[in-house]
Amino acid sequence: MNQLQTDIKNNSYNRFYLLYGEESYTIISLRNKLKKALEMEEDDINYAYYTGKNMDIHDCIDRAIMAPFFGEKKLIVIEDTEFFKSSNDMSSYLDDIPESTILLFIENKKDADPKKSPIDKRNKLYKYINKNGVVIECSKPNERDVFSFLKIKLRDSGKIMSESTARYFLGQIDNSLFNVQNELEKLVNYTGDRQEILKEDVDKLTSGQLVNRMFMMIDEIAAGNASRVMEMYKELVELRINVNVILANLRTHFKHLLELKLSRDVPKKEFIAKTKMQFFLYDRYLAQIRNFSVEDLKHKLELCIEMEYDFKTGRVSDEIGLEMLIIELLR
Repeated sequence: MNQLQTDIKNNSYNRFYLLYGEESYTIISLRNKLKKALEMEEDDINYAYYTGKNMDIHDCIDRAIMAPFFGEKKLIVIEDTEFFKSSNDMSSYLDDIPESTILLFIENKKDADPKKSPIDKRNKLYKYINKNGVVIECSKPNERDVFSFLKIKLRDSGKIMSESTARYFLGQIDNSLFNVQNELEKLVNYTGDRQEILKEDVDKLTSGQLVNRMFMMIDEIAAGNASRVMEMYKELVELRINVNVILANLRTHFKHLLELKLSRDVPKKEFIAKTKMQFFLYDRYLAQIRNFSVEDLKHKLELCIEMEYDFKTGRVSDEIGLEMLIIELLR
């Protein structure tokens, strides 16, 4: 249990909270729990919401220092301002915030680069909140957390799923908690009154998932099955998957295969933390690397990178270029 959850349970609050990180589900869940505990609605006179890097700091502070009306607490949510990465004077006003006001800062991670954080720990505002309030990093959940989350959602929906089917399901989808919840809702609605969700149900509803089709396509490339690879490519185009997205996924797939091929002695957890690979896809990648040599994977990855460059510079049209790439990958 993090500090915010403990404060809610004890009904004893800090003046300042900062929630940041990759897992939006956790951030939104904590925000909503705080609002519910304080009995705050969107139109409540003691609630205010600010967002964006151009928000009016002075208006926010003016509202924050005023005593709450007909209540004990005032809640002000300040989201995605980039104040924790840029120079600003927000921290200079915070000493004047009364105990009756809670400032909840939220910085969602929007950049795909795992090395880029929505906050800078050298930032003046971050240092102030870290010293005088509570900072909570909402990181991507680990394998156990995702599996536990799925079991809780299954229980809440009155459904059951075997462990093998659950792991298969999680291997077909992105493992952000929002996505797990959304994909499970599709399965719950699809199965109707039937209690158990089967592997066949997962196949029917997630067969269009690009990651699963990538694994199938790479298997066919390894087998040298040209006709089947081209057929699968055409199916992706018919599903209106953007050619650039297909290429990006091919590049990422071969990148993960090469990384794993070169890191066989690295423990699973350490490798996943370093590469940001989905937990439930590790074993599928591991099975595929047996079909390729290091040199072959390096060559295929270079082909994908070169084709991406040709796309961006306009040297070749998208669909023709991707077909050319597939032919090269099959050699």
